[in-house]
Formats: sequence, structure tokens, C-alpha cells
Amino acid sequence: PVEAGPVECLGLTFESDEARRAHFLAALRAKLAAPGLREAAGFPRGADATILHLSDPPYYTACPNPFWADVVGASSAAPPARPRAPFVADVEVGKNDRIYNAHSYHTKVPHRAIQRYLLHYTEPGDVVLDPFCGAGMTGVACAELDEPRRALLCDLSPAAANIAFNYVARKERALVAAALASAVQSLRDRFAWMYRTRHTGWPSADRRLRDPSAPNPGSSSDRGDIEFTVWSDVFACPHCGRELVYWHAAASSATAGLRDQFPCPSCQVTLDKRRLERAWETALDPATGQPRRAAKRRPVLIQYRHAGKTFHKLPDDEDLALARATEEAAIPEWHPTAPLHDGDKTSDPKSVGITHAHHFFTRRNLAVLAALWATATRERPAVRPALQFLFTSTMPWATRMNRLLVSNFFKKRGGVIGQTLSGTLYVSSVSIETNPLYRLALRERSAAFTASSDRVFVSTQSATDLSALPDDSVDYVFTDPPFGHNLVYSDLNFLWEGWLGLRADTTAEAIISGAQGKSLRAYEALMSRAFAECLRVLKPGRWITVEFHNSKNAVWRAIQQALGSAGFVVASVSVLSKTHGTFNQVTAAGAVSKDLAISAYKPRAVVTAALTGASPEAAWTFVREHLRALPVLAPEGPRAIVIERTPQLLLDRMIAFHVQRGARVPLSAAEFLQGLARRFPARDGMHFLDEQAAVYDHARASSSPQRVIIHDEATAIAWVRQQLQDAPRRFQELQPLFMGALQAWARHEATIELRLLLEQCFLRYDGRGPAPSQLHRYLSAEVAELRGLDPDDPRLVAAARDRWYVPDPAQRADLERLRERALLREFAEYQASGRRTLKVFRAEAVRAGFKACWQARAYQEIVAVADKLPAAALADDEALFMYSDNARTRLGDG
Repeated sequence: PVEAGPVECLGLTFESDEARRAHFLAALRAKLAAPGLREAAGFPRGADATILHLSDPPYYTACPNPFWADVVGASSAAPPARPRAPFVADVEVGKNDRIYNAHSYHTKVPHRAIQRYLLHYTEPGDVVLDPFCGAGMTGVACAELDEPRRALLCDLSPAAANIAFNYVARKERALVAAALASAVQSLRDRFAWMYRTRHTGWPSADRRLRDPSAPNPGSSSDRGDIEFTVWSDVFACPHCGRELVYWHAAASSATAGLRDQFPCPSCQVTLDKRRLERAWETALDPATGQPRRAAKRRPVLIQYRHAGKTFHKLPDDEDLALARATEEAAIPEWHPTAPLHDGDKTSDPKSVGITHAHHFFTRRNLAVLAALWATATRERPAVRPALQFLFTSTMPWATRMNRLLVSNFFKKRGGVIGQTLSGTLYVSSVSIETNPLYRLALRERSAAFTASSDRVFVSTQSATDLSALPDDSVDYVFTDPPFGHNLVYSDLNFLWEGWLGLRADTTAEAIISGAQGKSLRAYEALMSRAFAECLRVLKPGRWITVEFHNSKNAVWRAIQQALGSAGFVVASVSVLSKTHGTFNQVTAAGAVSKDLAISAYKPRAVVTAALTGASPEAAWTFVREHLRALPVLAPEGPRAIVIERTPQLLLDRMIAFHVQRGARVPLSAAEFLQGLARRFPARDGMHFLDEQAAVYDHARASSSPQRVIIHDEATAIAWVRQQLQDAPRRFQELQPLFMGALQAWARHEATIELRLLLEQCFLRYDGRGPAPSQLHRYLSAEVAELRGLDPDDPRLVAAARDRWYVPDPAQRADLERLRERALLREFAEYQASGRRTLKVFRAEAVRAGFKACWQARAYQEIVAVADKLPAAALADDEALFMYSDNARTRLGDG
């Protein structure tokens, strides 16, 4: 049994688990009383007594966890990890998993997907950090491995941290199952009467609408158990002033939905919902003792179970009397009554009179939840986490935010109960009141069989302050951070945190929020601070995986910029696919359907040390380390292009590495490209370390190369280089191939003619002098009659004349210098332009100009031109965004 002793914890031995808990609670109480802990970023708002009652230290503290340093102490002297390339395979897992489905949360990565990353990046016993843990799936992933890892989880939200701990708390399953069953049975014995109805309905498979004024068809005196009740808002007709029940007026079985237009039941004038006037009613609020004005609503349909079958009925006089009686019943147990704050997502409930926590529930549902929470808080610690988990997993099903999925209802497909509309506190005009006793019976079975581990340590705090952890103490970071403004966790967790008695400190909440006055730049700054802490505690050469989902490129760039400015180097981006979509993913304009996983690493000390000299050798040290970190082969196949290995991307990463650290870039583009070719072998337009090139050569022997897709100037240059490496061609041969390969060109990107690209980046043989070696080799190999001829043979010269070819490294460097001059001349035109917005521009010219301005510390010039660029264009281009963002930071424009 869990409580039997002796037990070991953080190097100490205790006679029992209760003794362990008492020891660490005393230590936590002392730390709360001493100065320091309360000053930590993200310390929740609430009483010390509440924090101590919720906590189970060192495994979980409802405040910043002061025991984390002891957790990592044993691993700090571990031997260096073996070198790892980024995990580049796209991961696709489903959500049909008992543990995953045991508790809902606003966003969750399936733990089986996380395990793929853990197995790649870590060894058994390694320390894994998730600084934005949410419901704690990283902890579940660590706990459920055959050879577990130690997990450090933290979240700003007290609700998230509580759920994360309860998901993995150590448990004796038989003991927990018995306690859960007893609690649910006790609730059923006490409250079942509130959910009984006379059996007078019809089989639930019959979804035809019934006349609300007609009686139910049955006349039995038997009673059934209500599964859910459908409630409808009441409105007033703007023409006749008579009230109408929205469901009865607008529902249509013919269209399987709610009609956009419908006749007023009283005056027959055609109405639509937007023109209706809401009906209100005022009653005394028993919790506040004040009158409460709320939107008027009425029960319109009951689904109940009788003799093992489900039936529907119209609420009769007995049902209405029962609803009134339960609304007036006293609730002896404590329940939250806090007022709803002014947030980004709180205007919806406030607009219908929901202004306090208890207004989100019907009175009878509130009574059941209050009784369950009282049981969960007073039970012995060995079963308390499971009871709290049962409560928090059931509570969302008991609110007024549950919706009737009208189409499913009429078409008799899938579920008809829609939980809270994802990412909102929206209360639908046709809502569902579920019977929580029914839901508790379902959840009881899963709450006892979640993960069980003593290797997961949870903290309630901000990710921007991980001061409890020493430098270089963590082996791997996996996190699913906030998505800008997609999800406002401090609003969405209002109810959970109300029951816990602790509120998140939103000062450090990483979010784009009008209510909190936080812009995209504020969000980026907070994310950068969090990632900087992750970098500090992560061991050199180790990896971070950032799972990301957002349909706005600006937020995507902000995340990448925050990673870079913190000191991480991005090595790859892959797809993490989930098989079910949320509401916003499925319907929102511009929503993306898959999550992205960014893999980045902490540079080793040798790289950061070399940076202090800002010498060319520092750049080559970085490139060497970066190539070592990149995958040799792409997941698409042995000859697919690993874009991070192409010269332009390597140049961009080298420049970014210096710019984001405020250092001078020690090489020009021409010098970089020339040195790259000299130092690192090239294959198919990519560069490798010597040992990597051998691996690539072996893998590509039996495959054909992947073709580059053109969508901007950089990819156009890569495409032309690939074509000319295969076969030097004349312009008239290349032009139709180029036109055929063009894809959707970025709207803001100035279209570049093929001839200009050729002139600036490649060479044409004009027939004077011997044929260049590139042409001589190609023609001698491909044209039988030219084999064995010297480079200056007239026949070979004639065949080679006017062909374009890829220059050798020295020639390419010369061309790059000329091209850079041309690009800077074009950038100067943008600087001098009097236009407020450059709707179309040459991105390569702006990149070259921004780099030159950065070297000259002309940060104001960067900002001035950046302000002329379309916001979407700036967000789409990683290099432009980086220069602009860092220049604004230097100028203090943040």
C-alpha cells in the first residue's frame, strides 16, 4: 500500500508516507513564513492555509515548489549525453486513450506522442521539464514509460497544476476505487430525488418536435432518472411584445437545426434571432443576498432513463415544480461565489446575467458539486487526489455552458451534448443541464486508473522564474506554451480556480490580451523570459521541443523569435498531428489543422565562448556545431532536401545567432558562402560534416533527388541552382521549365525575372576562351561525339556557348558581392521612398539592407523601413521579423 512504510523521498527515509508528508508540509510552512518564496513570479493569490491543504510536497505544491533543487541534485553530475540529431519524424497519434480522456483541458498533447520525443532525447532517470504543463501530459508520458523519467511540471494556473498532480499522484488503486465508489453512492443517495421525473414520454429515437402545449403521451406513475434537461432562452417579439421560447419557435426537424428566420408564435411576423429582445427576470440571489437580473430561460425537453431505455418528454407541472424547489433549496456546503472579473472572455456570460461563479450552475447541480468538493477536501490524503480529479473532470459537464448539438440531435448521430465551446465562457441560447450523478458514475471508473508515480514534481508558478533550479540541471524540455490570444487561461480556469480557492497571478501570464493590456510584443517578451530560464537550466547540447498551434503567422514568428533571443538555435520543425479537431481548428477562417513541433538546442559552451571574439572563426564554430545538430536525412526520404542545410538557411542561422546576442556578424554573405564551400562538403545543394556526407552518400545511392518548389526569390535561386547542377542550360531551355515550376508567389514579394536571377547568381559562357570545367565535364559525359575533346576544341566551345552554369566557390563569392551591391541599391530606394507602405518589395533586398544597417548599428533605419512593410509580410519572413524585433528592442521600442 502507498501509505505503508518505510518510504524514501529525496534521499530521506520515513516510517510511512504520512510521515513523509508531515515532514515536507512543515518545511513548506516554514518557507511560506520566511521571506522569498512569496516574491517568486507567479505566486498564486490565496491563503497559506489553502496552499498547504492542497499541497502534497515535494510532489506537488500549490505555490512555487521549493524542493525542485533537491530533485535534480542527484542528476547534476551525470555523464554527458550522447549527441542527438533533432527528432524529425512527423508524429500522428489519436486521442482514443483511457488516460488521455480521463480529464479534459483547453489544449492537450497526447502523452503517447510526447513519449516518442522522450525516447529519442532522454535516457531512463533523466530530468524532463515542462514549464507550461497544463493538464500534465508530459508528467503522464514520463510516468507511463517502462523506464520512467523524472518530470518537473509547472504552470501559472493553480487549476492546471492541481490537475497535473492529480493525474499522476501515487495511488493504491483498490483503495482509491473503493473511496470513489463510496463517494458517488453517497451523492446518489442524497441527491437522486432532484433528478427524477414521471415516465410519461416517448422513445428517444423519435426526434420529432412536439407541441409544447400538448400533454406527454404516456400516463405511467413510474419514475425515471433524468440524464439531461434542455433549457432554452426566452425572448420578446419586437412587434407584438409577447414572449417566445426560442427552441419552440426556431427548432426545425426538417432542417435539423435552428432556423435563421421563423414566425412569431403570437403575431406570425417573420423574425430572426438578431432582432429579438431578450426577456429578463429578477430574483434574490441566496448566495449574495442581492437581487439578480438574469436572462429568462425555460426547460423545454428532458431525456431520462427508465427500465434500461432512454425516453424524451416535455417538462410537465411536476418537473417545473421540482426545478423551482431545487432552485430554492439551501446548500449547506461551501461553494465559490466570487464575482466574475473583467477579462477577454467574460463578456459573454455577463451579457446574460452570469456575474458570479455560482451562476454558471443550476442550483441542484451546484448542490451536488459542493457536496463532492466537501468530501474531496476532508478525505485522507491517500485518496484526496483521486476525489479532486473526479471533481475537476466532472465539473465542466455540470455547468450551464454545455450546449445541445442540434444537428446531431435531429440526425441521431454522435453525441448530442457539446461541452463548453472551446476557448470561451459562452452560454448558448439552447443549453443542456446534465445530471452530474450520471457523469460522476462514468468518470469514477477512469479516475482510479490514471497514472501513478513518485517521479513527477509539480509547481504552481510562472515559467519566467525557475530560480529553484540550478544552472545546467535539466536534460530535456518539452512544452506546449500559450498560443498568443487563442486561449485566455486565466479566464477559462475561473471556475476550477474558484473551487480550489486560489487564483492565478496574471502579471506573468504569457498572452495577447486587451483586458490585461498585453500586445504581441509583450507576449513575445514574456515567452522570451520563459525560454531564457529554460535555456539556463538546460544542460549544454540538450534539446527543447516546443509544440505550437496558432493560425496567425505573427504569433508563430514571435515564438521563434523568443526562442532565438533566449539563446536557443532552431534545428527543425515537424508536424505533430492529432486526429480530432477542436471547434476553432475545424471552423475558424485561417485555422491550421496540425500542430507543429519546433526542435531547438542549447549551444555548447565552446560555441558561446567563441562568440565573445566576434571573429570569423566564431562563425565557423557555430556552423560546425549546427551541422552536427541537424538531421542528415529528411523524413520524406534519403534525397529530400533538409532545408536547414542549404547555404541560405545556414547563412540566416549564422547571422541570427550573432544578431540575437547583440554581436557583430563577422562575415559577409560572399565570405560565408566561399568559406562554407571550402570547409563543408556539398551534396544536392546541402552542406554536411565529412562523416555526415558519407552517411548521406550511402543513403542517396538508390534514390532520386527531391525537387525544390518555387515560392519566393530564395527558392527560385535554389531551383535554378539545382537545374544547372544537373545540366548547364541556355536561357531558352531553362525559361519554360522555370515558368512551369512557379507556385503561388507571395503577394508582397516583387516578382523576379529569370534573366535577372541568372545574371546575379550564375555565370554564362560567351564562347571566349576554353569552356569552363563545369561545362566541359557535363558535355563530355552526356554528348557522345564530344567525349575526349579538349576544353578549347571548337566543337565543344560551340556546344557550350550561351549555357548558364553554377560558378565555383571563388566565382560565386565574387558574384555574391556584386549581387549584394545591387540589393543594397534597391534597399536605398526603399529608404528614400516617400510611400507609407511598400505593398510589393524585394525581400532579398530588404534582408541585405537590414543586415548592413545592423552592422552599422543603424537600428532606426531598420525600424523605419520595417514600418513601411505590410504587417503580414513582416510576420511571414523570419529574417525580417528578427531584424525588426531586435532593432526595436535596441531602441527601447517595446
